[in-house]
Amino acid sequence: MGVRGLTTFVQSQEKKYLKSYKLHNCKVLLDGNSIASNLFIWSHIESAFGGDYDKFAKYVKEFFKLLLKCDINPLVVFDGGYEMKKLKTVYSRMKEKYRSV
Repeated sequence: MGVRGLTTFVQSQEKKYLKSYKLHNCKVLLDGNSIASNLFIWSHIESAFGGDYDKFAKYVKEFFKLLLKCDINPLVVFDGGYEMKKLKTVYSRMKEKYRSV
């Protein structure tokens, strides 16, 4: 679950709060859904006819090889299902995303 407006805020204040750092020799926890969709976007692979999954698989492997080359040990976690009490929130966020498109 994200923090609404956080990305926009950080981007608008990046010179003030962010500095470049070469990540190495560590463990990282990655949001599986987020890294999968971002890798697909960054790969610029055509998806009009179902996608080139062999090319995407190669791109994903190269990404993780780069992490390992820098001695970065990734742990990828994917979301499970939603609890009934959270469905109302999930549904309203989906509606909001749909409206913004």
